[in-house]
Amino acid sequence: MVCETKRSWGAILAPYGFLAPAVIIVFGVLIYPLVYAVYFSLTDKTMLVSAYHFVGLGNYIELMGDSKFWQAFRHSIVFALVTGGLNLFLGFGMALVLNRRFRFRGVFHTVLLLPWVIPPIVTGLIFRWLYNDFYGYLNCLLLGVHLIEKPILFLVDAHYLWPSVIIANVWVEYPFVMLMFMAGLQSIDPDLYRAAKADGAGSMQLFFHVTLPGLQRVFFVNVLLQIIFMFKTFNLVWILTQGGPGGRIELLSTLAFHYAFEGTQTGYGSAVASIIFYVLLILSCIYVVITTRKIKER
Repeated sequence: MVCETKRSWGAILAPYGFLAPAVIIVFGVLIYPLVYAVYFSLTDKTMLVSAYHFVGLGNYIELMGDSKFWQAFRHSIVFALVTGGLNLFLGFGMALVLNRRFRFRGVFHTVLLLPWVIPPIVTGLIFRWLYNDFYGYLNCLLLGVHLIEKPILFLVDAHYLWPSVIIANVWVEYPFVMLMFMAGLQSIDPDLYRAAKADGAGSMQLFFHVTLPGLQRVFFVNVLLQIIFMFKTFNLVWILTQGGPGGRIELLSTLAFHYAFEGTQTGYGSAVASIIFYVLLILSCIYVVITTRKIKER
């Protein structure tokens, strides 16, 4: 009887033992810093002084009158919508191409996925080299074919700054969207296409009446995920511009870094970072609720 009790307890505790390392890592790397940042956002903590005081919503109230915050907020929304939209457009287009059978499709598939595999830091350094006004390949190419008379300051000039950063970010992010759409395309029942062709449907009719309806859920998931991912973008924008000259491409993520680390206003910078968290939490809840409904409807 004792042996059976020990075995039953062992069977009950075994799954928790396997989960424990992952839970500890998630708590230490994600949850604890997140809670600490939210707590700091309610204080006047600075990096140069160890003592600090609880100020409640004081930092958030001050943010409401901060023009830099609202500029960064607008920039983050524009960046998320434009970059996310381009990722969807390019990712969907490439998925349609790769869904067809042609020679060396596997090679093209691998090459198109490379940007997603490369670390953002490496990608940022690559694009800094491409955009450089002295030795950058892009300027050398444009000068060589006589399209420009002098080098373009891609990461300084206001006319080129936003497009340059967006292009770099799209190059990194669209493969994920492409993979999602490819999975969606391959999940559509081939019999639907055969039945539509038997009824005389052409290529455009197949696309609008079979392909698009079959990808409705994938489109929705991709739209929400792209808004979430692009709204919190930091690495690539920071490496390329650090917010741009005069804050021309300052996002909430880069502004939080400026305040918390360069300005040593840890509490105030944590408040900016917490705003990002609250927005993403709302979007994530919407995503979970709607996807759960879609699953139940099946």
